[in-house]
Amino acid sequence: MIITINSGSSSIKIQIFESENSIASFHFKNYSEGNYKLEAELNNQNIEQEITELDYSNSVQFFFNLIAEQMQITPDKIEKIIHRIVHGGEKFNKPTELTAETISEIEKFNDYAPLHNPRALEIVKKIASLYPNIKQFGVFDTSFHLTMPKENFLYGLPYGYYENIKVRKFGFHGISYEFIKNRLAENNYSRVIACHLGSGSSICAIKDGSSIATSFGFSPEENLIMATRSGEIDYSAVIFIKKKLGLNDEEITRLLNNESGLLGISGYTNNMKQLLQDYSTNERAKLAIDMYINKIVEFIANFFVMLEGIDAIVFTGGVGSGSDVIRKMILEKLSVLGIKYDESKNTGQIDVPDFLDISLEGVKVLAIKTNEELQMIRSIN
Repeated sequence: MIITINSGSSSIKIQIFESENSIASFHFKNYSEGNYKLEAELNNQNIEQEITELDYSNSVQFFFNLIAEQMQITPDKIEKIIHRIVHGGEKFNKPTELTAETISEIEKFNDYAPLHNPRALEIVKKIASLYPNIKQFGVFDTSFHLTMPKENFLYGLPYGYYENIKVRKFGFHGISYEFIKNRLAENNYSRVIACHLGSGSSICAIKDGSSIATSFGFSPEENLIMATRSGEIDYSAVIFIKKKLGLNDEEITRLLNNESGLLGISGYTNNMKQLLQDYSTNERAKLAIDMYINKIVEFIANFFVMLEGIDAIVFTGGVGSGSDVIRKMILEKLSVLGIKYDESKNTGQIDVPDFLDISLEGVKVLAIKTNEELQMIRSIN
């Protein structure tokens, strides 16, 4: 048995695999202090359960007790546990075993990903204390982008800020992009633009299998417009808002991370399905979608020029691979670049295949379901 763990700032996603087959999944969602909702699929059943008086790290013990009781999976049956770790800085360019030494090294990057890295390492340490014989590994979201050249990842700051404290663009969603790259390996596409569109979104320029540019910046906040994140914003506007409204750092972070994006623009939801349903009747829903699409197209056009043309464009993520409407809105704006697609093959959200080719001629236009957990397993095996 192999377990994958994706530790978010307030939720934990866990899957159990036999070889490369997922046999159970668990999602702990924190909705108030000490209170979690568990959504699970196991033994061919869907389970929803409210759990009170549970802190973040103790959800691990709850999980192990649950799988022992419901699935007869005890710690001795677990071969390894693989964690998604958001930030590995410039040091971790490949997966690594999580020992006391490597954990200490990863902790040096906590300030670069304060919402995610400490949470992930909290879970790693908890498991190590409970079950020291289970090997644990970390797979880093930043690793895939460490191939970017300096001219594409540096800011126009004094060079010492990069040399001394590593202020630079890092890039995330790397595990997803690695999966897409490997999925396309047989096709020999040299120049690919991959669009990971979901509640979190980004775009990556891939040349000869390596990332050369990404829409992400120093953090996930510098990016596309997302579900609740603002995406790119002039730093002077942030300073202006802080001064005018008297916000502290925590409040401005919450504004940019949790109250902006599609939610902030529409004023009522970050749900893409709802916004698309309301597109023709709600002015703010239309505005949110139009801004979202325009920013995506802007990055695609930029990367198209950077790559000097492309062989393929790939849509992935829950929205990218799942929404024919969003793909259509993007692709119609890309026709000026000679990118054509077959609208009759651009199917919607019901029974979407894992791999959908909607190309006509020239540039390949593909929708591919990503699988980060499977990529995590393959990267260790």
